[in-house]
Amino acid sequence: MIEQDLHQIETALNIRLPEAYRALMLNPPFAPDSGMAEELGFDNVKTLIDDNVIFRKYTVRKSELQPPERYFVIGSNLSDSYFVIDLHGDAALPVMQVSFSFEREVYSTCASLDEFIRTELEYTRESAEVEAAAEKASRWPGRLILTVYILGWVLYIVYKARHS
Repeated sequence: MIEQDLHQIETALNIRLPEAYRALMLNPPFAPDSGMAEELGFDNVKTLIDDNVIFRKYTVRKSELQPPERYFVIGSNLSDSYFVIDLHGDAALPVMQVSFSFEREVYSTCASLDEFIRTELEYTRESAEVEAAAEKASRWPGRLILTVYILGWVLYIVYKARHS
């Protein structure tokens, strides 16, 4: 993200982003094409604005997080929760997880934004390793079947050639 992106978010939502969040987004410890950036929507201005509008309009009104304008969605896990910081709270920016479910449950996820980012980076790295291992493992049965298939055809051709 660049300063103009942060200004666009602030203007659209009529907020001032905390300095720690601004610093993180201007110099993120993850690549723009990393799973973390893509899956959580951390660096997508439109997604961040849209998620915050939806959060304020529908989700937060049914939770204990009041007033809605006090909170900022920093991303989501795409399946059932928003990750939220309190714009006027602790300077460490504790991250809360707010479910999309009917109950709108609020969980304390990490004591600080830095801890959240470290945890998510580790999770993203581990997920990538698991996916790579699964991909590698899934190739072997396919290769084995292809090898057996080709070998079968070779043996068939040899057999036909000898018995013709």
